[in-house]
Amino acid sequence: MSVEEININESTRWKDFLKESYNLFFDYDFLSYNDAFGKNIEWNHLLFKSPDTQKLNGILTGCNEIIDGKKYFISCNGASFGGFLWKKKVTTIQMMESLEEFKNYLQENGYSGCTLRNPPLIYPKNFNQEYDYALLRTGFVNTDNVITNIIRLNEFDWTQLNNPLKRNIHNCSKIAKIKYLEGDTYKDYINDFYAVLDKSLKSKGTSPTHSLDELLYIKENNKDKIFFFICTIEEKITAICLLFAVEKDVILNFYLATDEEYRIERVSDYLLYDTIEWSKKRNYRLYDIGTSEKNSVLNEGLFLFKKKFKAHGFLRKTYQINF
Repeated sequence: MSVEEININESTRWKDFLKESYNLFFDYDFLSYNDAFGKNIEWNHLLFKSPDTQKLNGILTGCNEIIDGKKYFISCNGASFGGFLWKKKVTTIQMMESLEEFKNYLQENGYSGCTLRNPPLIYPKNFNQEYDYALLRTGFVNTDNVITNIIRLNEFDWTQLNNPLKRNIHNCSKIAKIKYLEGDTYKDYINDFYAVLDKSLKSKGTSPTHSLDELLYIKENNKDKIFFFICTIEEKITAICLLFAVEKDVILNFYLATDEEYRIERVSDYLLYDTIEWSKKRNYRLYDIGTSEKNSVLNEGLFLFKKKFKAHGFLRKTYQINF
């Protein structure tokens, strides 16, 4: 295997690879917001190819980070996760060969180690643990795990929900309205949308990952992959949701927030249910409700809330290697 450093905004090979195996967090149109807003990330994206045929086996988003005076390769800052994105028919042996060459590349270029933050293994249709096996057999160590709740949409059905949840949704639907902000209509609501998001997260001791301007930039550059929803009662926004189409058939619920004054009306139950049904009708395969941890501590209430929607827990695994 051979490794090639590339600029993903200029590389036709990277873009062609994504046409077959798309992932939003490998797309320059998404990652570019980090550059536009001065995040000062030193990118180092890599192609892995067979030297004889020049066919790609995989791609890897990455950036350089100095920690305690030493250089590390991180995959990847500026996105929820990174790691290797493999060609659909890549073999376990080819994965191991690519990882060995990657280790050689890291050592030859003065890296002290590497961190790979991988997506849940269920994302690929033919999900298996061969990538994990290849990592472990080539010296990487699983150093952290974060649980995320994912719904298989072909199995999701109203009749499977428990009766209290169904009552909450039914009662809320009598007083609340949910609107998918199609086209450019999100611009009419974005300030109030963000105000609800910001207030809700700050009440929990955190803040949005993205600023208002960053969200606008991301939407403008990824219009067919970013979806805004609002829930209103008497014209007031009471809850918001932002979905990312991470893969062609995978939806990630990146933000779900409620105005605390309307929590008793169970607007979050209604809004989450509606966006799940919206995704199912549009033939998405998976709906990832997102993680339920902060600083490696499980938020039990949030986790159980997601479980009510028949969402099963899957791990986002972090692997590291040090030299």
